[in-house]
Amino acid sequence: KCVALSTTEAEFITATEASKELLWMKRFMQELQFSQDEYVLYCDSQSAIHLRKNSTFHARSKHIDVRYHWIRDVL
Repeated sequence: KCVALSTTEAEFITATEASKELLWMKRFMQELQFSQDEYVLYCDSQSAIHLRKNSTFHARSKHIDVRYHWIRDVL
């Protein structure tokens, strides 16, 4: 549990948690011998998408906990 200080941070945290669930679901489906080429994760926050794509840390995003930046490496 956490308290987001901005809407960008809230969307970024939510996208990270959703991607964890998506990876779990992907592995679960593979165990069931159901394979899918592509899984889609939608995010409607342009600032969260930009934060995910840009791998450098900025002064405005340094307050976001490091564990949520995991999404940058996975997607």
